[in-house]
Amino acid sequence: MEADGIERVVALPPRPGIRAERLDSENVRLTYRFGQLERDCRPAFLQVILDENDTPAAGDRTVARVHASEGTLTISVPEDLREADVVRAIARTKKGLPSDAAAALIR
Repeated sequence: MEADGIERVVALPPRPGIRAERLDSENVRLTYRFGQLERDCRPAFLQVILDENDTPAAGDRTVARVHASEGTLTISVPEDLREADVVRAIARTKKGLPSDAAAALIR
């Protein structure tokens, strides 16, 4: 509750459902889906992180616009992450509010 006695509610976007498939050594296809979307927390962007689970180095981040409740993205894999085995995704609203992170193994 705020100091003025008014309770504020912040609407966050839903965590995306994701699936990742390696197309070749340079590209990964990410399929995403959101459940029911409320107008005030509709995702506008999807922040995607490719990573190798067995290394301490940070992964590579890509941001893509989201126009529908489901879709696919083709993510270019940087040369130093050709062994990436996991993808993480965070939905963000136009104001930048984040969802919980989703993770999937790259098949």
